[in-house]
Amino acid sequence: DGHAWCFGCGYYEPAKYMPPEPSKTASEYPQGLPCILPYGCTRTLPTVAQKWLRQYQITANEVREHDIQWCSDRQGLVFPIYDDENLLAYQIRHFDSGSKWTTKGNVSDILHIINLHKFPDCGILIVEDIVSAIKCARHVPTMPVFGNHLSTANIMRLKRLTDNILIWLDPDMKQQSVKLASSIKEVGMDVKVIYSNLDPKQESDER
Repeated sequence: DGHAWCFGCGYYEPAKYMPPEPSKTASEYPQGLPCILPYGCTRTLPTVAQKWLRQYQITANEVREHDIQWCSDRQGLVFPIYDDENLLAYQIRHFDSGSKWTTKGNVSDILHIINLHKFPDCGILIVEDIVSAIKCARHVPTMPVFGNHLSTANIMRLKRLTDNILIWLDPDMKQQSVKLASSIKEVGMDVKVIYSNLDPKQESDER
């Protein structure tokens, strides 16, 4: 299947391709056919990728914890999104020409809440992107919405987890922040909106 393992140092590269399990049909997976990481992924990040992560103070431990990888075929950083067993989706931050971000998987249906059980009484913070979520989750459970919209169905799913929501979108999304807060308040949740001049991922830990 294309995976690699060094018995000397323990270095590991995941399978390049993993076919569906014979015991499961497409309809038995949460979103149809299982999501598979693109060919050419490795956990060894080139300098350009490490430098990009460092500008947002993403640590080596966080890279390992969130299984951030490099895809040589796509020339980009891969951010996988897992549940307990399966790869649900991934995003790629490209470093060549063209679109900066591409997404595989139906991220609009996923509640990807980081550190929910680490800070059980803090409510949940909503941010736009996965990098902001990784960084803010150092302080409060954080969920990226992979954009600026949250469906009614996902709002109701959040209500089962908490009554307190914080919204911190990028500076150019103040109007959308207010609109999202209104939608959440309608179902009886307490909502606060954070405004700043920088994206969450650009702020310091102290800030």
